[in-house]
Amino acid sequence: MPGAAVKRRSRHGAPPAPTREVILDTAERLFAARGVEGVAVRDLAREMGITASSLYNHFPGKQALYDAVLERGLG
Repeated sequence: MPGAAVKRRSRHGAPPAPTREVILDTAERLFAARGVEGVAVRDLAREMGITASSLYNHFPGKQALYDAVLERGLG
């Protein structure tokens, strides 16, 4: 069907891993709601339905993630 949206899945049938932008959007929302100190990496991962280990594949830690959120907001 031309123009029909196709939901992508990984090889194992799981939804694809979130993109950097999805991670930053989620982090920005949680940081705004709870403050940076009130959000753990595992909270972000849980919110996106992934493991903290998966999140660390994109960012080395919460500070790097926070810096990326700020940089995106200022850019």
